[in-house]
Amino acid sequence: MIHNEFAPDIPVGTVLSRPKGLSLHRGIYLGNGLVYENTWKFGARLATFSQFAAKRKVKAEKVLKISARLIFRRVKASLGTPYNPLTNNADHAIARIEGAESRGAGAAYAYAALGLFVIALLAVARRPRFA
Repeated sequence: MIHNEFAPDIPVGTVLSRPKGLSLHRGIYLGNGLVYENTWKFGARLATFSQFAAKRKVKAEKVLKISARLIFRRVKASLGTPYNPLTNNADHAIARIEGAESRGAGAAYAYAALGLFVIALLAVARRPRFA
């Protein structure tokens, strides 16, 4: 666990996480106490370590296997991108910085499947029944 405001022993590119409701909020440590995060309120932005932590315990998950220079370039290009829970949440943002396929895309398919299921249930429930 990481508890302090500024931790010089955390490598640039470390994926950080902290509890947020029933899930985890994730970000990427950029050094000098700054974290790249993507939130519903601010979108993709730079936050201080304490803003990211929000008075919760922060855990280091992994270190990205790309250069700091590439991380900074990708972060700079994505700053200000609006948050979208289905297409641009914190997991999507990290996957883009990492250069990987987005892991959060499964959520979009799950919501679509759930929506179709609800529509089917409503159609069956409203169908007239004959004696």
